[in-house]
Amino acid sequence: MLQNPLNCPSVFNPLFDAESVNERLDTAPVIRMAGVLVEAMRGKGIRLTGKGNLPLKHVKAMIDAGGASVVAPMARYSPIRSEEHVLAVILTRVLLEIAGYTKKQKGVLSLKKTAETRLEKKGWLMLYRDLLSTALTRLSWASMDHYQGLEGVRYTAPFCFWLLSQKGDEWRPVDEYLDDMLRAFPGSHLPPTRWST
Repeated sequence: MLQNPLNCPSVFNPLFDAESVNERLDTAPVIRMAGVLVEAMRGKGIRLTGKGNLPLKHVKAMIDAGGASVVAPMARYSPIRSEEHVLAVILTRVLLEIAGYTKKQKGVLSLKKTAETRLEKKGWLMLYRDLLSTALTRLSWASMDHYQGLEGVRYTAPFCFWLLSQKGDEWRPVDEYLDDMLRAFPGSHLPPTRWST
């Protein structure tokens, strides 16, 4: 489970109905945002800003695709001026890069030919699995949250999936899940949550 969480039968059913999953895949904001970004990169790619960020029109297109109330709720209070203001956009772009779908060259973000072929042959479900696997095993969550010591999420996230597979059939208080986490990882120092007492 810890080494290859997506290939752990006790957490993920390997015999899922791919057609059924594909029908629901477009409900995931990360997939809708990735789709907008992938389409924009086809051909010549996207010229990045001087700071290496996506241009604002692409950021706004990704926010619209993901659903502003979900991926950029703070936009109600202040305007989005840069990719740096929207964690969901940054996360989508970084996951695509780490998963090997994109490359940056001479200030241009482009879709790799191998990734384009992979998408054509295997579809968006494979991209979703690649992004989820990358988020669980290769992404440095500590750098995303600027919280040193959060690297442990690489080990606790698969455990969370297992917990949900065991207990997710009914609503339970967050504290119950936290207690399970602390029992499973007694030496860990989970960051305090707003639900902690």
